[in-house]
Amino acid sequence: ASTSICDNQQTSISVTNGVDGNLYKLYRGSGTYVTEATADGFGTLLISDNISTAGNYYVTAEEPGNNCGTSPQSDPVTLTVNQGLGSNIALTDDVADNTRCQGSGSNTFEITGGSSTNSYAWNISGGGTISGSGRDITVNWSPTASGTSTISVTITSQCGNTTSESVDINTLSAPSKPEISIASTSICDNQQT
Repeated sequence: ASTSICDNQQTSISVTNGVDGNLYKLYRGSGTYVTEATADGFGTLLISDNISTAGNYYVTAEEPGNNCGTSPQSDPVTLTVNQGLGSNIALTDDVADNTRCQGSGSNTFEITGGSSTNSYAWNISGGGTISGSGRDITVNWSPTASGTSTISVTITSQCGNTTSESVDINTLSAPSKPEISIASTSICDNQQT
């Protein structure tokens, strides 16, 4: 048997065939003692309701006054602990002051902090395309991009929790090409126009 919980949750382990007066000991892994409980009656006995560490768990039984030893180990149950979002999640980039000049090129955007097991869904509102996935991506800018482009990411934990981060990047155009004129009057070499 197995179950999964999130890293901020707990679960319980019970003996389903408890015998009145028997002592039941709970172990994790290769023999790490966790806790114990004595059955008060027959049937289901809750051994612990605050289990939160991943691993394989098993139980042994001892009968008071019986000098024949401890029972064989129960079949194990497995607990998997899924990670939440984690802390200190931030979106960083290599765009100075979040402003760039128009033209082709690329910039890197990265999520720092959070759990290493999170998944990431990136999006850009316009002006370029995204390459890569995971914690960091590259935005390849369109040569004609202008104005504000929003790069956003939705972060999802193993437990299904989500959070979002975004940044606005402003693309500035170079000044317009000047148009000039000259007077159509002919001048002599000692004159100006």
